[in-house]
Amino acid sequence: MNGRRIRTLIVSSQASGRSPTTVYDSAMSSPTATPAPFQLGEWIVFPRRHAVEPVERQNEADVGLGHKVSAKAMAVLVQLSARPGQVIGKEELIEAVWPGAYTSDEALSSVIYELRRVLGDRASAPRYIETIRKSGYRLLPKPLPHTPVDAPPSDPPT
Repeated sequence: MNGRRIRTLIVSSQASGRSPTTVYDSAMSSPTATPAPFQLGEWIVFPRRHAVEPVERQNEADVGLGHKVSAKAMAVLVQLSARPGQVIGKEELIEAVWPGAYTSDEALSSVIYELRRVLGDRASAPRYIETIRKSGYRLLPKPLPHTPVDAPPSDPPT
């Protein structure tokens, strides 16, 4: 089976059959979910919107002037951000982002190129995504939780 890990997906729905379904990944203990926005170096990543925006903006008019990325590119970035500093194999990334489909390494390389272009990264001197020759990719910075500047302060403990 060329080394690809296979996961079983279980779909559940309410008795009506018309309600939304929840997808459970057998390798996980809870339903899959879109991660919350996170900071990656000088960028804020918004997985749900498939957007990457600079942390520092000149003024309020700059909000929304970030970059949109494809859904597959965001899925790869989310996979890498789940295990920063660790090498994630090409086969594992392909199976996670294109489950059950035959996909070449070229599709993954194209998505990595898209991410590097948006993040201002270079394969020859990586700051975000490092290529591990003949193996996979590694996310270099550790993602940090993103707290919007205009978020209300949390209440102090009592």
